Amino acid sequence: MEKLLPMQVTQHIIYRPLYVLFALFAFIGLMNMPILVTLWRHSFDDGTYSHAFLIPVISAYLLFDAFKQGKIELRDKFSFLAFFLFLISCVCLFATVRAQMSLGYWLSLLMLLSSASIMLFKPRLALLFPTLYLIFLMPLWGAFTTFLQDMSVAAATGILHFTDIPIYVKDQFISLPAGTFEIANGCSGLRYLLVSLAISSLYVFLYIRNWRSATIFFTFAILGALITNWIRIVSLILIGQYTNMESELMHDHNNFGWYLYVPFMVILFYLGNKLADEPEEQTIQKPAATKPNLTATLLTLVMVSLCSSALLMINRQPINNMSGNQALPSPDIKFYSSLSQRPLPGFEDTGIEQVYQFYCDDLDCKPSYYANVVLPQGWQVVEFRDHKQFAEYVLQQGRRQAHLQLWYQRQDFRTSNVKRFKLMRSKSFLTSNENDKLIWQFRFCDMDCEPLLANEQQE
Repeated sequence: MEKLLPMQVTQHIIYRPLYVLFALFAFIGLMNMPILVTLWRHSFDDGTYSHAFLIPVISAYLLFDAFKQGKIELRDKFSFLAFFLFLISCVCLFATVRAQMSLGYWLSLLMLLSSASIMLFKPRLALLFPTLYLIFLMPLWGAFTTFLQDMSVAAATGILHFTDIPIYVKDQFISLPAGTFEIANGCSGLRYLLVSLAISSLYVFLYIRNWRSATIFFTFAILGALITNWIRIVSLILIGQYTNMESELMHDHNNFGWYLYVPFMVILFYLGNKLADEPEEQTIQKPAATKPNLTATLLTLVMVSLCSSALLMINRQPINNMSGNQALPSPDIKFYSSLSQRPLPGFEDTGIEQVYQFYCDDLDCKPSYYANVVLPQGWQVVEFRDHKQFAEYVLQQGRRQAHLQLWYQRQDFRTSNVKRFKLMRSKSFLTSNENDKLIWQFRFCDMDCEPLLANEQQE
């Protein structure tokens, strides 16, 4: 075997903290692969978070740069405060994964990364900021979409009132003589806001130390992102009006927004250069050749293993996406473990009952998944009643009518409301979701629909 020279041994020891840090992140990621799968599905594969590929690279570079400056050092002593924060993160991760709360386990994973870091390393901003910077790749920002969408509608309406074009606004639709424009979720400006926040926070961390200057820079970045999106919307509406909706921009309006946003970024960096502090001469310290605290390391590995989402997903069934009865309409359910269907009792020739069960090896396998569509495609709602324990619809397609009843169920608990089901699941996170179901009953009723009273017919 080839022996290491003394210089090589010294370099290996010096770089030990960096190896430990990246190994810690890799271990936490490996033990939480089900969460990483959801991040890939909802962040890296979503146009709103198209910047997500850059975030891990930036974080890794910041950590490496901080290490070179001697700002990442292993702890000499065990910290009970750091262990307490780490323990809280583990409990939060365990509870939110069991309850399948997307927002909860994404934030808990970020908390786990941060608290595990300060368990093994001295807590410094140079360590915490690159870790917390990963929040910009997490798809939890969608909660602001509706608010930003309403702001965009109001802003576009206000600007258009200064023109002589007659407009009619209803909800997110703006009608003009040339046609109707929908300010959809993608027009909320969330993608521009996220990019502005990611860039401005990074710039402040690197170059601005004054709180007043940082506030000015952040405010300008946020307002600029919003105003750029409003200008994009109004410009597209005016172009559509004056070209009678025949402009190519009507079909490719996303790139048009970036053409407006890039000049704003030039102005933003110019302002940042004016607000930046004078560069200080940084003395690059030689990292100390410290050893990991054995107690903290073992506790970290054991706790991450016990509360990991990978462990909690063991013995689950694979996802089943088999299609339902093609002769009758069906809901569009994305992830489920099994589907059982039978003729609807009392209406064997005209009705069907489908029972979807959710006990999969995927965290998105749940009745309350946001992309599940419970109404059959092509059918319009004529009447709706919420009986709390089940929902009742009268549907129509052409000259045909149908009756639909559905509810969400865990053991003896039934509800027709997704929010109530989520709340119940959060309160009973220690209970297995093996019995989570979506019961869906459909029958044709030929213009004479009557309630089925499913709560009396079901077991």
